[in-house]
Amino acid sequence: YCYPTALSDASTSAIIKDILCYIARHATPKEPKLPETVQKIMLYIQQNYDKDISNSQISDTIGYHSFYLNRIFKRSTGVTIHQAVINERMRIAKKLLEETTLSVNAIAEELGYSEHSQFCTAFKKHVGSTPLEYRKKAIIE
Repeated sequence: YCYPTALSDASTSAIIKDILCYIARHATPKEPKLPETVQKIMLYIQQNYDKDISNSQISDTIGYHSFYLNRIFKRSTGVTIHQAVINERMRIAKKLLEETTLSVNAIAEELGYSEHSQFCTAFKKHVGSTPLEYRKKAIIE
């Protein structure tokens, strides 16, 4: 029978520590990677948010049928391509309202809206306030 010694305790402790580190490294859930096609769609949206983007334009660019693209995009992201375009425009609109003094008209134009009122309606629906109300609130905070 072998009695534990200070050296054996230290060795055992080091081995257990190594095992726990290995488990922690390999058991950490990784963020699921989006399919390459979905990544291409998202990149296209980020590069063309200021244009009138349609599913058929994206399908022509990427080379798949628009119904297929919308289906895999929604399955992977939870939103349709159209909703993703609006989300990207609203993300940029909020940033411009917070960080610049551009007029609402100029921001609407920058985002590719042909009508100021169309932008304001979309912004209020998406954010819950008008662009000017959002800007005032952002300045206060």
